[in-house]
Amino acid sequence: MCSVAPYEELGSEFFVGMAQSNADEFNKALQGEDAIRPAMEDEAQGKRSAGAEEVRQILMSLLSPADRILATAETAADIGASWAEGLRHGVDGWVDETLSYVKPWGFSVREIAVPTVVWHGAEDLAAPFAHGAWLAQHIPGATSHLLKGHGHMSIFLSSIDRALDELLSTL
Repeated sequence: MCSVAPYEELGSEFFVGMAQSNADEFNKALQGEDAIRPAMEDEAQGKRSAGAEEVRQILMSLLSPADRILATAETAADIGASWAEGLRHGVDGWVDETLSYVKPWGFSVREIAVPTVVWHGAEDLAAPFAHGAWLAQHIPGATSHLLKGHGHMSIFLSSIDRALDELLSTL
């Protein structure tokens, strides 16, 4: 659901349609851990103590119009609490995750032989729509739900029950 495609497959096209702050983060990741860790440590200082309105403003800069309606004070408070907890012991997990997005995956998606479902919103700025379309096209036999009018968060909130039902039906 709303995944990036392999950087090694997309190359510079990886960044097309991506929110600028995400593109900046991934470009630092391409330079390696020594480049991205200090930037994340600086950013983590603010995220650990960000209030709901500050978090909401960050979200507004990252989200498409389809998702901005979800950036309520309550959602922002929940995300702020999640950031604070996730960064409580440092940025190691965040650094590792971001580096993983631009490193080879160690397999080709063309080799996937299990039932796979791709859900992606056409207005996703975190993992651009082209990523979901690429995955749906290159994973053999994938079922795809490439939905107009949805972004990174709205597709999850509107489709999670359907997605889980579909997942269970493949077991």
